[in-house]
Amino acid sequence: MNERARSASIRVHRARLYVSRYVVVRFVALALSALLGVGEVLAAIPEICGNGIDDVWQTGGAANGTIGSCPANFADAIVGSGCDHLCTNTVRDQDHDGYTDNGSTGAAGTAYTDCDDTRRDVYPGQYVPNSWASPTGYKLCQTNGTYGSTVLNATTPLCEATGSGVCYYIQSTGGGTTCSYASPCSDLSYVSGGAGGTPVGAKTLAPGDVVYVLGTGTITTIFTATNGAGDGAFSSSVDGTSANKITIKNYPGATAEIQPTAGQVLDINGDYYIVDGIRGKGVSNGIRGRDADNVEIRNTYIHDPTGLHGDASQASCILVTGAGFGNNINVHHTFNKNCLRTFGNEQNVSAIGFVLNAGAGSGDGNITNFNVIWLDTKSDTLNGNCIREKHGTLSSDVGAAGHEVKYNYCINYDAFVEWNGSGLRALYNFVYGASVGGPRCDSEPGSYPQDNEMQYNTFVSSESGPSFNPCYGTGWETLETFDFSHNVFQDTHTSFTGDCRDATVHIDGFMTDANFATFTSASGDSTINLVSDYNCYESTGVTARLGIACDTQAGVHPAGNNYTFANWQSAGSGPISGGLDANGFLSANLNFTAYNYVPQDSDCTAQGFTVGYLYSESGGGGGGSSSGYVCGGG
Repeated sequence: MNERARSASIRVHRARLYVSRYVVVRFVALALSALLGVGEVLAAIPEICGNGIDDVWQTGGAANGTIGSCPANFADAIVGSGCDHLCTNTVRDQDHDGYTDNGSTGAAGTAYTDCDDTRRDVYPGQYVPNSWASPTGYKLCQTNGTYGSTVLNATTPLCEATGSGVCYYIQSTGGGTTCSYASPCSDLSYVSGGAGGTPVGAKTLAPGDVVYVLGTGTITTIFTATNGAGDGAFSSSVDGTSANKITIKNYPGATAEIQPTAGQVLDINGDYYIVDGIRGKGVSNGIRGRDADNVEIRNTYIHDPTGLHGDASQASCILVTGAGFGNNINVHHTFNKNCLRTFGNEQNVSAIGFVLNAGAGSGDGNITNFNVIWLDTKSDTLNGNCIREKHGTLSSDVGAAGHEVKYNYCINYDAFVEWNGSGLRALYNFVYGASVGGPRCDSEPGSYPQDNEMQYNTFVSSESGPSFNPCYGTGWETLETFDFSHNVFQDTHTSFTGDCRDATVHIDGFMTDANFATFTSASGDSTINLVSDYNCYESTGVTARLGIACDTQAGVHPAGNNYTFANWQSAGSGPISGGLDANGFLSANLNFTAYNYVPQDSDCTAQGFTVGYLYSESGGGGGGSSSGYVCGGG
């Protein structure tokens, strides 16, 4: 069965579980909307501290205040008009941006001090407005936690161009053609000259140039590039350099949105770019990098792409594509809302996606850290993945740097990560409401899913467990060396039908009985090599089950097994040599604390698991962990 058919069958299988709940939630939302005389009230997400999301999306709603009047332990939300609960038990990093308030080494890996421990988009090196409510100037957040002197816009407009670069300025109400601060251009087509098909006199960007988006309002103008670079609000095929990158960013304090009537918000087809603070909504994708290397995307807010571009991989907030490209891409501190697909192959849809196609040298040295990714409403037919890498690092050896995925929030998506490359390092992520709580690790023809790890993550209210899907056949490699350890996982399945997808953890061989004996032999690439230990599981509905190769789709039913947790821990259980989770625990109630999601189960806490994902700066946890997060020794 191909991926599309299998995905469809899984959606049908799960839809029965969700449809009644979804209808009720939507009905209540619409009823409240009519009663209150406002737009649709969004389905509540339990309060999760430090993610910067307005509490309108979370439990408490407007009762928790609005921007400028947030109560104690809350701060102005970055997305929305309300307040976000701070991680008040952390003290050192309440906004969970990786920078501490006292100069101790934080999760971002530096000893820099945070200038504002209530906003996760303010950290050392960022220019911010002198006033968030009424900006008239800007100031720099310095590494010692203080701000530099305020500079007034009217006196000296901000210009961060490097080398021989030039600064250009765009404003929705502008009418100029020089794109200066005094006479800004009205849209980004005026700085897309390298793409062709742009207005007469459009600027062709060069290394060191910076494009600023000013003010408020919405920019909707598009153009269709004559050189095939793509359509949308902005497109460029020009390369920057390592010393003089090309930058597109919102001016400090600007809230303008880019909402093109077709195509992408930004289409980048070059190397060495920085995208900073851009806000917008695309018709196909938000920000797309095509055949691009060495791109940094930070502090952006992309939401609700409509996905009507005719390509099943579209509708991502951030999408990186190309064969032999997509290396050294750093996506951090971004906000990504409602990036999903209403038709087509849901597994090809990701809020942040690296769809790199078959080609050696793709996907090395990438970083996806400190991002917030969420759907307002859970719907299993429209989800896709929070993060996906497809066909990355396609050599038999792991890429030089792999792909780091750390400190992200993933809320209401079908899967946290879907991976069929190598070198995944997924640590300290918080996942809420996923249908597949851990990784959905699929191998595909020519891919080498090896040397991946997922550790120290917290999965809450997940409706199926981690799914490891090695496949067998010509050109299909099996799952090699995946370390799934030191995680906390709450399984909310209420029934067990014997299908692996109902299991707390499942390894879905997805093959025929004839292939199964070869697949489970201990020779060459035909070996499942899964390391799983020191995990804490909660199964709230039924006795936990752990499944191996028990897929029932399309008559494919290999000679697999469903195990109790005790069987899972026993050495020599089925096709996996040796026991799994010998030091793990199965809990009847992890008893998470509110907001911070610290498990209180005595088995976990006895192993030193005393804090959790949302408290991860140095020295914070038990068990001697430098990260402040440990469940077991290991």
